[in-house]
Amino acid sequence: MSKGKGPRKRRQPAPEQPPADDEKEIERQTVEQAELVPLRPGRAVQSQPFGLVEFVNALRDALGKLLDLADATADAITKRRA
Repeated sequence: MSKGKGPRKRRQPAPEQPPADDEKEIERQTVEQAELVPLRPGRAVQSQPFGLVEFVNALRDALGKLLDLADATADAITKRRA
């Protein structure tokens, strides 16, 4: 509030006007959805990328063989000393 003036009066809200053509909401057109095809009973959806499961299994096998080799080497070394 300024010095010597009373409080401001609120203005009346402007009467509602219809929106201009460029401000009107555009109705979205829908596209018919294609019919969903069920999966065959023997076929499942894979969640991993192709080949990832095979790679992990091969890596697991290789590590298992490496551990077997290390175990056999340790046994051979300890028996030789005895």
